[in-house]
Amino acid sequence: MSVGPKEWFIKAEADHASAHWEMRAPHINFNAVVFHAQQCIEKILKGVLIAAGAAFERTHELNVLAHQVHASHPAWVWDAADLATLQPGAVLLRYPGYDATQQDAQHAIEACDRLRMSLLPFIR
Repeated sequence: MSVGPKEWFIKAEADHASAHWEMRAPHINFNAVVFHAQQCIEKILKGVLIAAGAAFERTHELNVLAHQVHASHPAWVWDAADLATLQPGAVLLRYPGYDATQQDAQHAIEACDRLRMSLLPFIR
């Protein structure tokens, strides 16, 4: 069964909502905020690629996916610092040895929101 862009966007929006919900929790799990913010953007990038008919690598590397989106949509521009802010949420935070801070979580939410808004015009 092939999954279309709509399914990726639905999952991305759930991650976006989860990141924001967690930031308002009485006891914030900063790791969860960064994880869901990263997942939101990863899924939107993959959904945009599918919508464009472009294949993508099986990767969690946002920078790789961003360059692939840019190849399909040259008008899309992004701040590499936003991708770097989110990247620890892909794998690093899922294992012991690294924990996000409140500042990391706040920056991740902000980066996620900026990237999400910049990608919305490419969602069909």
